[in-house]
Amino acid sequence: MKSTALSLLVVGGLVSTSAMAADLPIAMEPMAPAPIESVALFTWSGFYVGANVGYGWGRDDVVGVGTRPQPGAYGNIGTFDPKGWLGGVQAGFNWQMDQFVVGIEGDVQWTGVDDRIGSRNTTGGPAGFATASATTDIDWYGTLRARAGVAMDRILLYGTGGLAFGNVDYRVNVTAPAAQTIRSSDTEWGYALGAGVEFAFNENLSAKAEYMFVDLGVDETLRSANFSTVPTSQLHTVRVGLNYRFSGF
Repeated sequence: MKSTALSLLVVGGLVSTSAMAADLPIAMEPMAPAPIESVALFTWSGFYVGANVGYGWGRDDVVGVGTRPQPGAYGNIGTFDPKGWLGGVQAGFNWQMDQFVVGIEGDVQWTGVDDRIGSRNTTGGPAGFATASATTDIDWYGTLRARAGVAMDRILLYGTGGLAFGNVDYRVNVTAPAAQTIRSSDTEWGYALGAGVEFAFNENLSAKAEYMFVDLGVDETLRSANFSTVPTSQLHTVRVGLNYRFSGF
């Protein structure tokens, strides 16, 4: 009887212990942390091509008419005020270092920038006066420039400057005291300076707005058989454009 009672006590203790163990919380295995996905930083580095449209205006020096040795001997017939549309294409390369962006860009523009001075008498000078008309027309121009700026993520503020070249058709038609034409229609060389802002919509496409001053350096004395003049050609431009940047550079 004693052994039977002892056995029952042992069995009862085991059952109670099992029941209490069943009520205890089950230990959970530790969960692995979620992988951290790396986010690629935006960069302006790479080759790009694009197109632009805009408007140009300028104010040339007075149009003077002179004898052959003296460009202003007859005085002047007025001042050119050329203006008109422009549009073209550009291509370049950017290299970004931290927030700083440097690069090079070239562009070619076709323009309708021109002006005309109708036939009128000169204001007079040491040689008396002459009667003449004049036209100026910038058919096209291009630039090759450095760019440097500061990037604020997808916004780029930059300055730019370099060489400018273009075709300027400059003509003065003298009708008195003798009928002659003084003309230059050559590719001229000068410089360009400007600044702009560019905004990137995504990794490849961006839009820009830009101001640029272009001086084509037309300042040599032009001569006909008996007359002479000294032309100039300076242009202010504002442009908007789109660029496509190639990935993988």
